[in-house]
Amino acid sequence: MRTYKFDRKPIRLSKYLAEVFPELRFGYFRTLLKQREIRINGKKISQDIYLNPGDNVEVFCDEEKLLKF
Repeated sequence: MRTYKFDRKPIRLSKYLAEVFPELRFGYFRTLLKQREIRINGKKISQDIYLNPGDNVEVFCDEEKLLKF
């Protein structure tokens, strides 16, 4: 699991994740959303939402893929 504090102007979660993990494909994040492996402020989400300043983003996935970043 990786936790990130979002402190910028509102943007979509998919765009933010693409910036944090530039090597991973959008389809992978879509799979994580479908499996509800991403949490915003402790709540599991299943769709691409807008992040607001102060939101905590938790990504639960294969650590081997994330260790590269």
